[in-house]
Amino acid sequence: ENPKEYHYPYRRAMIAFKNKNYKLAEAQAKEAVPLSKGEHRLYTAALLVEILESIGKKEEAQKVAKDGIAKAPSSLEKDSSAASKLEYLKKLAGQ
Repeated sequence: ENPKEYHYPYRRAMIAFKNKNYKLAEAQAKEAVPLSKGEHRLYTAALLVEILESIGKKEEAQKVAKDGIAKAPSSLEKDSSAASKLEYLKKLAGQ
């Protein structure tokens, strides 16, 4: 299993989101999340949450945020960008 498998759908989701192609962005992000591990899971989950929030799927976004938190690595560097993604997910999940 290649840990980089998440990379291509994640990148496609980012580009589609930036271009306001929300349907494609959502589909690609949903493909990337289960393929990602460790810190990368925080990035993919945060992107999916952003996409879902922007298209009004607030409940689904909250579920994704909670799942991202649950699957987050137990140790992150305090000032890392992964730690800031975790804080973002916690804020959205109301934690």
